[in-house]
Amino acid sequence: GDSKGMGDLKVFGLWRFFQESATTSHAGLLFGISVPTGKDDDTEAEGEPFEQEFQPGSGSWDPFLGVAYTRGFGRVGLDASVAYTLVNEGSQDTDLGDYLAYNAGLAYALTPDAPLRWNAVLELNGLWRDKQEIGSETLANSGGSWLELTPGITLSSTKWTAFANVGLPIVNEPNGDQDEHDIRFLLGFRVRR
Repeated sequence: GDSKGMGDLKVFGLWRFFQESATTSHAGLLFGISVPTGKDDDTEAEGEPFEQEFQPGSGSWDPFLGVAYTRGFGRVGLDASVAYTLVNEGSQDTDLGDYLAYNAGLAYALTPDAPLRWNAVLELNGLWRDKQEIGSETLANSGGSWLELTPGITLSSTKWTAFANVGLPIVNEPNGDQDEHDIRFLLGFRVRR
């Protein structure tokens, strides 16, 4: 079978509580929620539903909270963030496991004074995930720790940013018997107010 479809919608917010113009430093509180908008009842060729972890959507409302820090050094920018997501029970009585995401990155302005700014980016992206629970059963072959080296590029205006990157696994430590993570591609678009 083949599981396809749009995943859950993530709504992000950022409240900047610190800003220093002299060092172009910013710190902020990240917050938001994953909304269960994705399909969560996809079935295999035989008609049986895919396990919840293989569905496009989770069926659960999952809030998250974290902090982010940015500092500029001329054409170079340093960014770091850490966020914890509280995953709730969703479809099929499944809790996919809370997770902690942590990131650090450097960006180099290729066209710093242009109306459309190009930046080369190099990041470290880490993830720790708790084990899954189905009903009252904890799955031993779930959760773990991963770390990726992620080169990429961004294109920004004063109102929006588009980005593309590729995640290359450095640490692959899943709990129990699981497939290891492979190369990850990410495309995105952000709008600023």
